[in-house]
Amino acid sequence: MLPRTLIAAAGVICVTAALAPFDMSIGHANSPAAEPAQVPRSFEVGDIAPRDGTHIVSRPGLYGLSVPPEGDVYAVLGGQLVRLDATSRKILSRMRPVDAIVD
Repeated sequence: MLPRTLIAAAGVICVTAALAPFDMSIGHANSPAAEPAQVPRSFEVGDIAPRDGTHIVSRPGLYGLSVPPEGDVYAVLGGQLVRLDATSRKILSRMRPVDAIVD
């Protein structure tokens, strides 16, 4: 069993680390040389997904999804998981951000 002071110190370190600013663009805390991350164009419900830069999801289960409704497909667009009309490519819903394409 660990002494209470060691447990308390570990808790303070964890909280301090969690609250420290973190630059996601290069992965270093408090990096003065970091440039702002490039933010992809934001797509909204009703927009038409461009052919370039849209990844059609072929294995929805890898993203925690079931089969899309008939006539729809899931896609990754601008770092977002979206549902598209398969024919018109119209964005029907924005679901959540994704870190990487996994299929």
